[in-house]
Amino acid sequence: MQTPKIDFAAVQQAFLAAGFDLVGVTDCTPLTGARLARWLARGYAADMEWIARSFRSRVDPRRLLPGCRSIVVAAAAYE
Repeated sequence: MQTPKIDFAAVQQAFLAAGFDLVGVTDCTPLTGARLARWLARGYAADMEWIARSFRSRVDPRRLLPGCRSIVVAAAAYE
């Protein structure tokens, strides 16, 4: 079965219309985790211990979304 193609411009427009400021797409390639490991080692997570507990899922999105090929990332500015 062939996976249908998704029109990024349409996805981007939908997110922007919903109030997001930035929209992007990335693949599901696992990260090394080195940067997150350093951030955690420096204590930047403070009392957010759930970040360290979910380390493996944070560096490999396929653990949360088996079969994932792409991830849509959106950001909204706030004051």
